[in-house]
Amino acid sequence: MNLDKKFKKYLLLFGLLAFIFFVQSFYITAQEYLKYKKYNKMTAQVILITKISDVIHQLQRERGLSSAFVQSKNKIILDDLKEQKIKTDKAYNKLKKFCQSQKDCLSEFVKKDKKSFLYLLEVLNKQRDAVIKFKLSSQEILDYYSNIDENFLQDIIKIEKNIQLHKKYNDIASLVYINYAKEYAGLKRPVGFELISSKNITPKQKRKFVSLSDRENAYIDLFLEYADKKFVDQYNQILKNPFYNEIEHISKDIVYADPKALSSISPVYWFRVNTKYINALHNLHKSLTSYVIQNIQVALKSTRIELILYILGAFLFALLFVGVIFVLIKMIKDEQRMRQMIDKYIIISSTDTRGIITDASEAFCRISQYSKEELIGKPHNIVRDPIMPKKAFKEMWDTIKSGKKWRGKIRNKKKDGEYYWVDAVIEPNFDKKGKITSYTAIRQDITDAIKLDELNATLEDRIAKEVELNKQKEHQMILQSRHAQMGEMISMIAHQWRQPLSAISSLSGALELRCKLDRLKVDETAAAAAKISEHAQHLSQTINDFRDFFRPDKNIEKTSYPVLIDNALSIIGTSIENKNIKITQEHTETIDIYTYPNEVKQVILNIIKNAEDAILDKQVENGEIKIITNKDTLIIKDNAGGIPENIIEKIFDPYFSTKLKKDGTGLGLYMAKTIIEKHCEGQIKAYNKDGGALFEIVLKNLKTKHETTNER
Repeated sequence: MNLDKKFKKYLLLFGLLAFIFFVQSFYITAQEYLKYKKYNKMTAQVILITKISDVIHQLQRERGLSSAFVQSKNKIILDDLKEQKIKTDKAYNKLKKFCQSQKDCLSEFVKKDKKSFLYLLEVLNKQRDAVIKFKLSSQEILDYYSNIDENFLQDIIKIEKNIQLHKKYNDIASLVYINYAKEYAGLKRPVGFELISSKNITPKQKRKFVSLSDRENAYIDLFLEYADKKFVDQYNQILKNPFYNEIEHISKDIVYADPKALSSISPVYWFRVNTKYINALHNLHKSLTSYVIQNIQVALKSTRIELILYILGAFLFALLFVGVIFVLIKMIKDEQRMRQMIDKYIIISSTDTRGIITDASEAFCRISQYSKEELIGKPHNIVRDPIMPKKAFKEMWDTIKSGKKWRGKIRNKKKDGEYYWVDAVIEPNFDKKGKITSYTAIRQDITDAIKLDELNATLEDRIAKEVELNKQKEHQMILQSRHAQMGEMISMIAHQWRQPLSAISSLSGALELRCKLDRLKVDETAAAAAKISEHAQHLSQTINDFRDFFRPDKNIEKTSYPVLIDNALSIIGTSIENKNIKITQEHTETIDIYTYPNEVKQVILNIIKNAEDAILDKQVENGEIKIITNKDTLIIKDNAGGIPENIIEKIFDPYFSTKLKKDGTGLGLYMAKTIIEKHCEGQIKAYNKDGGALFEIVLKNLKTKHETTNER
């Protein structure tokens, strides 16, 4: 298969362009994917900040309540503290669960060391017990909780520094600053609680309170600088709340250390108004977080759409490129596969102008049994069969040398000496000047077709011979079976003749004695003569029955089951009954049957004799053979225990016998089946029933066949 060079050139050029566009699309797609992953990571980080902030908020409340409880030992505060611990644990568990679900995005922030925020809270319960048992001072509580909060805030700063995406960075920075402002407001709450409770403010306590207030205000200023206008407005709304004015008013009293003013203020009141303020900051933080996440989600969605478009573009260009490559590869592979198939299945050879083999296909090597190395360089007549006439090869060479194609059937010889036939086509190959340079021969193996033709030519004769041979074998088997039965019947006849022959001998002896004594009387002599005649007729009838039974004539005659059975029993009945075996007959409805009577009698005789042998072999007491007929059906059964199940399927096979010790031929039942089913066109089957073997014969009425034969 030769590919068009121009088509290949344009196809390769188109494939190159598609590849360039694919690379460019892939690069842009990769950039968009990284951007998408960055936004996705940023979303997880912002949510992490939210989760951490929520834990900080709950810890701040727990810190304030713990400090206040240690100072006041107030039961109401203790109840609030217990409830707050549950909220803190819930917030912490949410944080931990989120970190575990976002390991890929947060791996650089969630570290498995003892300084990680995931482990700092593990020891919190010990400190809580110390608070309840008053083992810690208010300052120690503030320091412990503040240390945890500071670690959390440092983690938030790390996350915030990792997120640097212009405007969104400002929003996230404002999240950090509002968290710090809330933390210092939370620290200011227990400190103020302690100062109000003591009624006596030292300069050191005052400086600490002022320092916390200044830090809170500084982070509020940073928040207002970076936050979006609507969140600045939301903060300004917080400032308008009465609780904020109360905080400012009480803070001034603390700063100016006015004992009279402080004595009128309840520490619990201070704690609660500060809690309202911190909760307001926390709500502001939550709103800002939702806003940031929403903006990131919008950017994420936009990036996702761009990514999908670029992926589709890259995919299309990739499809084009792959398609071109696939077409090229397929064309090349098809060409290679075609060459391989031709080499494997087509008998091809090439020779030079002298007939020397220059190439040979695998199929040629296989059929000739020579390897390629053995063929190349050898004359092509290496496979010539001497039986082929030289005239045929001369005609072939004359044709191809003249530049024409030659076709014909050739008988070649294999390496092992066997022959094979091919239908060959040989063509010359020319150079540009029209000169013959070589020859190519393509052949088809027609050995089987030639052998089939030869077989068909002799098939009818072979079939006829086989049929005739089978007929002879079958006839021989029938004769063999009849001879075996004839021997048995002669033995039975000899047994039956003993009694009448003995009677005749006795009567004749008595007559001879009376004659010698001269005492013969006419009436006694006549009676003795009549008796002798009766016995002689019985012997004659036995001979006639025996002769009729084995009469070689094979004609369809009209008969019936009772007639056939009586004829058979007339020969063997007495012998069987003398062996104490009872024979009973039951004829339900008798009809005339047109069949081959002698052959059917032979079958009946064989089955009855088999039943007799089985009863005698098994020494059955009260042995019995039942013969039942009804229309076209004959049943012969015995009470000898039946046929073993492992051989019942084989009893009709030729030469299969269970009477090997009694010289059984194994042909009796085989011939019975042949006679009933092939000759009489009926059916015969055997099975066990009621403790014995049962043979059932159904004869086809051959009346029509009989009438047709008579007409002829």
